[in-house]
Amino acid sequence: MRNFHPKYTAAAFMLGMLALTSCSDDQAAATANREAEVNAVIDRLNKAYAKGDYEAFIQVVCSADRDRALHSFSPEEMMAQVKGEKAANYGKVSEYTLEDIEITGSDTATATVVRENLDVSGDVNDATRTQAQFLLEDGQWRICGAFGD
Repeated sequence: MRNFHPKYTAAAFMLGMLALTSCSDDQAAATANREAEVNAVIDRLNKAYAKGDYEAFIQVVCSADRDRALHSFSPEEMMAQVKGEKAANYGKVSEYTLEDIEITGSDTATATVVRENLDVSGDVNDATRTQAQFLLEDGQWRICGAFGD
């Protein structure tokens, strides 16, 4: 068996550890970036809903659910719902946030969607939590499973 000089063995070990650390840092950064992109889906959903912007709202839904969503409610129904919620809650609408985002693949993620439920004074009185899937489609993250069967 060939003996290697300890100095070279230690140097090779350190180079290997640096390479592993670099890969790990790159993976952590990529995951954090994807989590931020998934979180942006909810920001777009909140803004679209608050404005009653049907087209923008539909664009945050994955293609598998989009057709169902288009047939679930019309732009007029969405606007009526937003206006009704604002009238009942001092001009406010419920907002959604995400918890426990988990990147499950290069184009898939899951998260807990939290809907803040408002009371008649416009204050948050409780929250509803549901699991959702997110898919990367055409370069954009979209929510899946938002519209029930």
